[in-house]
Amino acid sequence: MKLSEAMDIIEGGRRIGCCVMFEVRKRGMLVSDHFPDVLAGESGIQTEETAWSLAAQFAHARRDVVNVYVARADDFSPVPSYRSRMLSVHPPKD
Repeated sequence: MKLSEAMDIIEGGRRIGCCVMFEVRKRGMLVSDHFPDVLAGESGIQTEETAWSLAAQFAHARRDVVNVYVARADDFSPVPSYRSRMLSVHPPKD
C-alpha cells in the first residue's frame, strides 16, 4: 500500500490545501480542469494566497484558459470572494 493511500484512510480521504480551477477552450467548447491533481494524490497548494499567485501566473502564460479561480482541495468549492478575484472571465464582463 502506498503511503498516500494509508494517509487517505487515516485522514478520511480529506485533501488539504487549494487548487487552481480553470476552463480550456477546445473545439469551440470549454473543458474544466485544475491543478495540482489532488485526485491523483498530489498535495494541494498550501495557502490561498499562493494559489492565487499561481493562478495569475498561469492565466497570463496560457491565453487559451478562462474562468481561472481558486478552490478548496477537499471538496473543490470556491474560496470566499472568488468571484471578485476570478481571472480571464468568459464571457467578458461589460
